[in-house]
Amino acid sequence: DNFSNHPPGSRFNYTNLGALVAARIVELKSGLPFDEYTKLHILEPLKMANTAWHYKALNPALFTTLYTVDDRKKPTKVLEHPHYEMTDYPVGGLKTNVEDLTRYLLEIMEGYKGRGTLLSPGSYQILLNPQLADSCFENRNDYLFNDQYNVGIFWAISAPGYRLHNGGSIGIYSFIYFNPKTGMGALAFCNLPHSDFGKIRDIVHKYEVLLSK
Repeated sequence: DNFSNHPPGSRFNYTNLGALVAARIVELKSGLPFDEYTKLHILEPLKMANTAWHYKALNPALFTTLYTVDDRKKPTKVLEHPHYEMTDYPVGGLKTNVEDLTRYLLEIMEGYKGRGTLLSPGSYQILLNPQLADSCFENRNDYLFNDQYNVGIFWAISAPGYRLHNGGSIGIYSFIYFNPKTGMGALAFCNLPHSDFGKIRDIVHKYEVLLSK
């Protein structure tokens, strides 16, 4: 059940395991653990001082409380959830704050314009532009934030051209996106996974549209 019946490159199917495999390739090529490599080549150059893959590298006074619900289908109450580490941390274990992640988003937006500092212009083009044929996607629609319309490298590309990534786990929902046409972007986190989080993104988008006029 873990494997597709389609040849490589012929059908898109999102998988967190892909991020873990990519991180392992970075380790093999660089000779560094993934957390050390990203600190050296991303976090420190962008001055993301309050960002790390592991809690031990951060100030405990800055940690937020994580919450979950007692029943995902029929929730009746909210429960506090302990902080946790992921053995496959490259798939979504990053700890950060809004200010630091904004620094990262601004770098990505500059990279799209050919003015990034972390990668060459050609590498940013690969990262942020469509990498698969239209025939690779089964469930396409023109929704502004559809993250399975096309993909770059771990960045989704919606029909109107937004570059985005949505994510969630125990105690976290998040989104990050930018609109190349307006040169504006946005991000947010929530420490309680809830279906209404999408409404926050819609509200943020309304303000993005207003500010871009």
